[in-house]
Amino acid sequence: MKKINISNITSVILIIYSLFAFTSFKKIGSPYIDGIQGNNLIYLIPIVLFIKFLTNSEKKINLKIVILFLIYIIYLLLNLIFNYNSQAFYSIMIIILPMLLITSANKSEGKNVNQIIKVLVSLGLIYSIFIIFEFFFYNIIAQYFNLNTTADYVTRHTTMLGSSITTSYYLLLNIPICFMGFHYFDKKWKKITIITIILSVFSIILEQSRICFVILGIYLILYFLLFGKKVKLSTKILAVLGIIFLLSWVMSNESLSRLYTDYSDNTSTQTRISIIKIGFNEFLNKPILGSGISTYYKRLWHGESRYILINGGLSLIDPHNIYIYILVEQGIMGMMLFVTIFILIIKEYIKYMPKYIRINTYILILGQLLAFYGGSQLINEISYSTIFWNYMLILCSIGLYERSKKDETNSICNLW
Repeated sequence: MKKINISNITSVILIIYSLFAFTSFKKIGSPYIDGIQGNNLIYLIPIVLFIKFLTNSEKKINLKIVILFLIYIIYLLLNLIFNYNSQAFYSIMIIILPMLLITSANKSEGKNVNQIIKVLVSLGLIYSIFIIFEFFFYNIIAQYFNLNTTADYVTRHTTMLGSSITTSYYLLLNIPICFMGFHYFDKKWKKITIITIILSVFSIILEQSRICFVILGIYLILYFLLFGKKVKLSTKILAVLGIIFLLSWVMSNESLSRLYTDYSDNTSTQTRISIIKIGFNEFLNKPILGSGISTYYKRLWHGESRYILINGGLSLIDPHNIYIYILVEQGIMGMMLFVTIFILIIKEYIKYMPKYIRINTYILILGQLLAFYGGSQLINEISYSTIFWNYMLILCSIGLYERSKKDETNSICNLW
């Protein structure tokens, strides 16, 4: 059995910490900004990056990625200088530090892909079970410990990772990873993976994020079109019956009406549309360089200050749309740099993956790009951002490992 190297372990530790550490624990030692305490991942990530660098026997970096990151960092720092506010530097760290994990990608971390995917599948299974347990039993536990109980017409609890939306984004991120496991796993782990996918789908439905529900439908169509013929009929029947049974059970006890309410006549939807329009109008005022990091959208705020004024328009402090978020704060220049990083990652790493892994990686990225239309977690929630970029790090390392195998094969062929 292959040993998991230090780089693998540090990646898994960051993911577990982001998923399971309580908010109060994540605040220990973190700075106070505007009277609110931040997240200590801003200290843990640099430590992990340092450990990864020390233990990386290859001591190689992708110069193109590093140069692009340096340009992006310089741009954000200039943005800070010309649009300074109390939260700007902290906000930049939340954006940049998790992204820098990509620079530590190495082929040795990609060697243990089987074990790493097993860990990620297991974490997804544990988190799904936790969400389901919390959904059905939270009010009972809350009453026993004299905690706040749910008063809304829907039950949408937060987890250690964040809100119900953030949790749904994580599960969406993990589902393509589960499908990757079918490429590597034996029968026992394939069964565990099927259970994880079913419970993940069920958990996302329970969290009642409408955009995640739509993305689940897109996943279903894509997987049916791409891999439907390769999946055994018994597996398909098991998955369908499992989801139908779980949905029937929950709908007999809880309301899922939020998922099929008329979106055009929904207060939440209308509010989202309104704040996107307000944000877009502000972007038009400063389209090239933006209005500055945290000038309007704060990363740290009290519950009572979640509404802000932008040029006389009432908006939420989080526009719930990463594209508007970046355009308002960083302008077209910032958006171009951010998008270029994604394109370069695909160009430099993903194209070397085995076809099945590559397709699932594209599905993963597509799912997240669609999800970001309804959320800004990648640039304003460091716990989620840390998980996302760790996943990308693992996938890029797989690409590097596969490229090294092809290079070795070509070298042997050239010798002959």
